[in-house]
Amino acid sequence: MLKLCLYCHVEKDIDEDFPESDWPKCWDCAFTASLERPASPYLKGARTKENYVRITKQGIVREKLEKEQKSRCAICDTHSIVQGKNLSLDHDHETGQIRGLLCNKCNLLIGMADDNPALLRAAASYLEKCEPRSENEQVCDPAFVSP
Repeated sequence: MLKLCLYCHVEKDIDEDFPESDWPKCWDCAFTASLERPASPYLKGARTKENYVRITKQGIVREKLEKEQKSRCAICDTHSIVQGKNLSLDHDHETGQIRGLLCNKCNLLIGMADDNPALLRAAASYLEKCEPRSENEQVCDPAFVSP
C-alpha cells in the first residue's frame, strides 16, 4: 500500500518507508529533519539513516511493550518505578529480534549467562537442590552434579 509523504511529496510503501502508518514523514524525511536539530539523548549517535531507523523503531517498540507489560520486567515482574530506572530493551544479539523489557538485574542475569537457556536452567536446578541447614547456612546436596 502506498502513502504520500507530506514533506517530500513522494508516494512510498507505507510498511517499509514510514515509521508508523499515521506518521506524516517518511524515514528519509524524518532522518533529514533529525540532522537539522540538536540530537536528543535518545537519538545520540544516530547519524546514519540505518541507525536512525533502528533507534526509532526500538523507541516505537519500547512504547508498545511498556503498555503491554505495564512497565514491569518480563522476568521478575518488578515495576520500573521500584527500580528507579527505565527497563532495558532485551534483544537477541545475533538476530536483533526484540524479546521484551527487563529490569537491570534480569538483563544482567541473561547477559552474564550469554543468553544461554541451558546454563540458566542449570543454575536454577543448582539453586533448587540447595537446602538450608539452618537459618544462616545453606549447603548444596553433595549428590548434585552439574549437567
